[in-house]
Amino acid sequence: MANRRVWILLAVLAVLAIANVWVQFSGGGSGVAALFENSGGDAADLPPDVRRKADALEQLPRLSFRNNDVRPEAEPTAGRNPFLFGVDRRKQEADRRRMAELEQTRKQMEAARAAREEEKTAEPEVETFDGKVVGLMRKHGGGDAMVSVWFDNEIRVVRQGETLGGRFRVIAIEDARVRLLALRSNREIVIDLEDSP
Repeated sequence: MANRRVWILLAVLAVLAIANVWVQFSGGGSGVAALFENSGGDAADLPPDVRRKADALEQLPRLSFRNNDVRPEAEPTAGRNPFLFGVDRRKQEADRRRMAELEQTRKQMEAARAAREEEKTAEPEVETFDGKVVGLMRKHGGGDAMVSVWFDNEIRVVRQGETLGGRFRVIAIEDARVRLLALRSNREIVIDLEDSP
C-alpha cells in the first residue's frame, strides 16, 4: 500500500513537472485554462469553480521575461538619451559638418579682414607738386612773405596758410625754400628756390 502511494505521488509529480516545462516553453496561454486548452480538453467541461479560477487567471496581466535583452528603438527626436540609446552618429556627423562650415566662414572673414587691413596700411600714392615757384616777394620792413606760383596753368600769389587748388597748403615761406603740405597724403614737400626752374 505504501509502495502504491509512493508511485502515485511520483506519477503526479512527473505530470506536474511535464506540465510546468510545457507551459514555460510553449508560449501559449497561461494558467490552468491554457493547460486544458492545449491538451485537447475543453474549459467548458471544467467544474464551475475551476472555470471561475481559470477565467480569473486569464484576466491577470501576462508577464514576459523573454525580451529583457532587447533594447527599445532609438527615438528620432533631439531629446534622445545618449545613456539609454548610445551616441547618435548622424547627429554627430551633422554637427561636424556644421562646425566645418563655420570654420570655413570664419577663415574667409579673417582673410577678407586681412585684405582690408592691407589696403588701409598700404603706402599711399606719393604726391608730387607739379607747379613751379616763380618768385618770392616780401614787404619792406619785414612783413609777410608771399610767393608767386605757376599752378594749374596760371600764376597765383599765395601767403603762408593758403591752399593751392585744394591739394597743397603753404606751411612756411623761407628765404631759400618753400614748404608745402600735400593734404591727401599729409606729406611735406620742400621746394628749394635755387633749384626751382
